[in-house]
Amino acid sequence: AAAAVARVARARGVGSWFEVPRGSPAAAIWDALNAHAEHGDVDRAREVFASLECQLGDEGARRTAWNTVLKAYANAGDSEGASDWYQQMEHSGVRPNDRTFGKLIEAAAKAGLPDVAEAWLRKLSRSANSSVGAIKYSMVIDACAKAGEPDRAAGWLEEMLARELAPDVTCYTALIDSCAKTANPRGAARWLSRMARVRLAPNTLSFTAVIDSYAKIGDVEGAILWLDRMPMLALEPDKVAFTVLIDSCAKLGDVDSAARWLRRMDSARLVPDEIAFNAVIYACSKAGKVSEAAQWLEKMTQAGLTPNTVSYNSIISSCANARNPTEAAQWLERMLEAGVQPDIISCNAVLHAWARAGNVGEASQYLEWMAEREVRPDEISYSAIIDSCAKVGDSTGAASWLETMTELKLIPDEITYTSVISSFARTADVHQAERWLRRMSEDAKLEADVVAFTALANAYASAGDLRGVQGIFREMLDAGVSPNLRTWTAVVVACGNAWPRRRLEAEDAFRAMIRHGVDPDHVFIRKLDRAVGPERRERLCRQLHIDDSRLLARSSGPDRGGGGGGGGGHRHRGGGPPSRGG
Repeated sequence: AAAAVARVARARGVGSWFEVPRGSPAAAIWDALNAHAEHGDVDRAREVFASLECQLGDEGARRTAWNTVLKAYANAGDSEGASDWYQQMEHSGVRPNDRTFGKLIEAAAKAGLPDVAEAWLRKLSRSANSSVGAIKYSMVIDACAKAGEPDRAAGWLEEMLARELAPDVTCYTALIDSCAKTANPRGAARWLSRMARVRLAPNTLSFTAVIDSYAKIGDVEGAILWLDRMPMLALEPDKVAFTVLIDSCAKLGDVDSAARWLRRMDSARLVPDEIAFNAVIYACSKAGKVSEAAQWLEKMTQAGLTPNTVSYNSIISSCANARNPTEAAQWLERMLEAGVQPDIISCNAVLHAWARAGNVGEASQYLEWMAEREVRPDEISYSAIIDSCAKVGDSTGAASWLETMTELKLIPDEITYTSVISSFARTADVHQAERWLRRMSEDAKLEADVVAFTALANAYASAGDLRGVQGIFREMLDAGVSPNLRTWTAVVVACGNAWPRRRLEAEDAFRAMIRHGVDPDHVFIRKLDRAVGPERRERLCRQLHIDDSRLLARSSGPDRGGGGGGGGGHRHRGGGPPSRGG
């Protein structure tokens, strides 16, 4: 048996599988090893290798067996595993050959690791009696392309030419694909033209990569132009080319074009797959056309395809975005009835829809519903409920859910903490608002932004506590956060709510705000009216060249009080606290 295995190994070592005597036990072992390698089944390849290794005496046979396992790693795209196997191979005293390095380069290329692929190519070039042919360069180019590095890939092609190696269609197609990955249609088209100049005929993959490069920048017309050129070279667009166009139209929200290209794909006798149908469903859902999305889902089923999580999630999210939680929940149930397991995106969409509708009860019930179906609620799930509680004025509920969230080892972000702070601030509960701001910075180690600081400033302002607002200003400046219009409005509100009113401080705040490039709106002007009186407000606006009459004319209806809520902001030094009062 050992002699038979050795004979088969020697035959395989020279690459002549056809010389192996069929039906022999030795041939069956080698066939099994190669079959597992072809499929990238590393574990089974290693099992067969373990049963074979002890029977291999000839070095060529041993090397062939080791290389065949390496082939399994390459086909699996497992570069790290291939490197480990190479180390074991050397440790076992088996000398590598060109094929060994070829498989190492291939594994790195499939994994999109150009650094590793290049390192193996260089090591091969330093080996005695080695030959670095065009195929190995092609694999390095492919590695660079997969990593989205077209310039690096181009450098290796130029090196091939310098070594008088002829790049083939695969090399150029990899370069085109690298341009597509970086959304560079001009580069992709340039490489396709260069192929023609060196008299290489582009194939369907080459054109599809150019089409994809135009689609990635949303240039559907450019993509169509290249698709229409294919028949001139006796090439027919494949399923991928059509799917790329469908997906591009879908992302632009062009439902009619996405549907038209799917129908054209069908008329070209190409069977649309789940990706193509899902793109059209997504386009309909994005445009808020839920009924059309449902029709395409039905057509997908009629075509013998099974709608998946992506299909249903598009429709559920569309209903949620349309603020229709009932319909979103119904589609979630249909999803379950169809035997499709919801994921966190499906569940969060429905939960968020109920939360936005202010129905905290329904939203919170979905946390239990998710747990029953082994979908673990995440930070987004709890944050939606906390925000909903905050918006309906349930500060205690918002804080309680945030406590639950931290107990479950989920990590709230700045927005979640700010929701709780804002909720307490709106009820003028300064103590709780400040407590949560401190917890945000001290316990969670998060930096408060302008919205969080302004929320606390509004709480002090509602209570007429100007010193409290001034303290917030100082904290903001220390943290490198610039006050925005709403923060300055809180100062004026505090001056107007104080007893007695702090007119001079309100005027100083107005001047400081203008100096720092923040323009007032009609809410600010009305709050200033309360703090300093209409006459002084008019005089101040004239001095500062502010057209207060125009701002007040913009106001629609009476102002509803408060410091103006949150507002955006960005982190940098600037602004300044009111100059009076400490």
